[in-house]
Amino acid sequence: MTPPAEGTATAEGTRAAGASPASPGVAPEPPAASRDTIRHPETSTLDLAHVLRTVGDPLRLSMVRVLAAEGELLCGALGEHTGLPKSTTSYHTRLLREAGLTRTRQDGTLRYISLRSDDLESRFPGLVDVLVTGGEGAGTTG
Repeated sequence: MTPPAEGTATAEGTRAAGASPASPGVAPEPPAASRDTIRHPETSTLDLAHVLRTVGDPLRLSMVRVLAAEGELLCGALGEHTGLPKSTTSYHTRLLREAGLTRTRQDGTLRYISLRSDDLESRFPGLVDVLVTGGEGAGTTG
């Protein structure tokens, strides 16, 4: 049996133009690139206001400090450091990544989180030091 022509009504619904016939009730699989790629903003597009708004939350600032001290961590290990449930940790790490503060690397089902220190330092010199130390000793005379 041949599939119905595009734009025609069927028992399952209307077949959209360009759509391929699929099993009823089965959603088409997303393209591999969108499913497997974790997007990070380019260094040149990092916005200081967005970065500062993101680390304005004390919890996210503490996550940045943990990553600066520990280096790359599994998402779950970062949650253990902060005492947060997995879902909350995942939410906050996504906000940090979208602001350009962290990089997320996937290895199978594991997600590794690291601070983008070099990118941040090249875009906003001195920012990482201020975030990590709280500005103690920075720019003071004495």
